[in-house]
Amino acid sequence: AEARAEALARAGGAFALGQVVAHAHDGWTGVVCGYDPQCCESPEWRERAGVAALKRGVQQPFYQILAEAGPGEFTVAYCAQEVLAPPPVSAPASNSVITPRP
Repeated sequence: AEARAEALARAGGAFALGQVVAHAHDGWTGVVCGYDPQCCESPEWRERAGVAALKRGVQQPFYQILAEAGPGEFTVAYCAQEVLAPPPVSAPASNSVITPRP
């Protein structure tokens, strides 16, 4: 686990496991549940996802994000770092799996 965290830091990783993030274009929020220092998907997946159109392409951290897909339904999205951002402080997470601590 330490080696993966070090690789993410070397790749310029901006988010940590358990961190709430927002998708910059689609507006949904989720929780980081995994990451790769660079895209590990197949060339076919990269083409379908438009990874080549991203500013940093595959050469940036990619994160697995647990997000709510519907009432009681969840999905894991695989997202490039450049399309993620911390959610606005004033906006609560829209994901029911996130329970604020008192």
